[in-house]
Amino acid sequence: MSLIVDDPAPLINVFWWHAAERQQSSSPTLNSGEPVVQAVPVEFLDRFVEVIQKWGIRGKFSVLPYPAGLGKISEGWPGAQATEFRSSVVWREGDEWLVSIVSQCGDHIWETMENRDDSAAYVRSVADRYLTEDGRAGRLAELFRAGTPMVFHTHWQSLYSDGRGTGLRVLDEVGRRVARAWGEEVRWLKCSDLASEVAAHVDEKHAQTVSDAETGDGRNP
Repeated sequence: MSLIVDDPAPLINVFWWHAAERQQSSSPTLNSGEPVVQAVPVEFLDRFVEVIQKWGIRGKFSVLPYPAGLGKISEGWPGAQATEFRSSVVWREGDEWLVSIVSQCGDHIWETMENRDDSAAYVRSVADRYLTEDGRAGRLAELFRAGTPMVFHTHWQSLYSDGRGTGLRVLDEVGRRVARAWGEEVRWLKCSDLASEVAAHVDEKHAQTVSDAETGDGRNP
């Protein structure tokens, strides 16, 4: 099981730039007329890490290398506090795989950016689309029953929810439900580890097919 988080960017809410371009405005607003929040504080990254560690969630955190055209994340840009910037950028080396893994579930959390409702009932209703409290319904339950790797995705701006953090609360609830419904029946994996396991399985099947062909097993008489 893996989670893909798209569009993480140090200190900025890329949804602000999406909205500004779409509305052709330097002061973009939500459908409600309220202003779109432009910055994402480092504190939100800390809250995200807490949720990930609490439920052992693994996957892929796809940091934008040049967010909104402001500058390289390795160098920063005007207006970015150096100390905050360094605490927000994560460096990673030594990956052995370059893979393409397709999410099998829509980003239901996306709607929390425009929806001002941050009630517990609303959080539960969005979480239900991934996995219901009893573990019997929702897209993840469908994938679990199918016996396929469960890969789903969201976006950094979805989790931030224009400053309310409603999306992150949804992810927290989904993590809790996965743990409660399936426990050790599922394993959270980095996308690279998932790719390695799938590749190893395919290699094993291919080797068996070659062996069968060489020995004549499985051939029509």
